[in-house]
Amino acid sequence: MNLPGTWPPQAAIATRSRGVTALAAAATERTATLASALTDAFGNPKRGQILFYAASSPGLSIGDLSSLLGCSVSLASQYVAQLEAQGWLTVVSDGRRRRVCVADDSRCRAIETLRALADGLGPAPARLAAGER
Repeated sequence: MNLPGTWPPQAAIATRSRGVTALAAAATERTATLASALTDAFGNPKRGQILFYAASSPGLSIGDLSSLLGCSVSLASQYVAQLEAQGWLTVVSDGRRRRVCVADDSRCRAIETLRALADGLGPAPARLAAGER
């Protein structure tokens, strides 16, 4: 319950008593916001595939991506447009083709890190299918 005049002074005192400074709290909030951008981008498996393809094979066309994803060119284009709007991809016209690349090195590193983390999860789907937990 937020009472007028109690936030942030009482919260700041409680936060300091737990060993978390306001600066650390702000940094954590910023990091969580940035991590949320990852979940937005990878929130759809097809968008995640596009990011993985763009990181490993820069310059694929939207037509190439639609073939790899097994979806229509218009749907692949829609996914690419969403990722471009979020700042993950850049699209360059090459004649009649539109080529897709990861927007910058930091995003490419984030994609590769997430790929490594996901690969490290190993055969979890097989265990779940077998009824293991």
